[in-house]
Amino acid sequence: MIATESNAVAASAVPKPSPLKALGLLLGAVLLVAGYLVLCGTLGNSEFYAGFLFLLCWAALEQGKLARLPYAALGAALGLALGYALHVLTTGSLGATGGYIFAALLLPVIYCQLMGWLSLVVNFTAMAFLTVVTIPHVQAYGDFRNAALALVIGVVYFGLVLGVSERLSARPKGAIAGS
Repeated sequence: MIATESNAVAASAVPKPSPLKALGLLLGAVLLVAGYLVLCGTLGNSEFYAGFLFLLCWAALEQGKLARLPYAALGAALGLALGYALHVLTTGSLGATGGYIFAALLLPVIYCQLMGWLSLVVNFTAMAFLTVVTIPHVQAYGDFRNAALALVIGVVYFGLVLGVSERLSARPKGAIAGS
């Protein structure tokens, strides 16, 4: 199950932040994104969409919880790997036959998704990544090696920043470091 009515009700029950808090959250988001772009740029990586798509899936589907990071990261890796398999199978000498081979490879993955099996890896994030990396423009011009690197950068960077943030916000008020 991807979304339920109870998920929609729970999301609408979250109180809206005050205008000042929303401004602070916006500034935090700008700094978070800027840091990721600087990292990718420093490494000469222009396929940064992979890290952003990971962040979107982790934040929206898994509420950015550190315990759910493996689900988003491994799902993203599977989706990217499947997209790369499609690219390799259809751009080589196999041509259209490669597409049929890819379909045969994809069917068990879709079945696992429908059955809720192997959800650590086969999940909505995997399907979201697969959808994006099968876009004809990405298939024709995307650099899958750099997309994989951008995904790793995104998982580590966003995981560290948001993980530290989660840990700090979970500390009891008035807690003293080292006590």
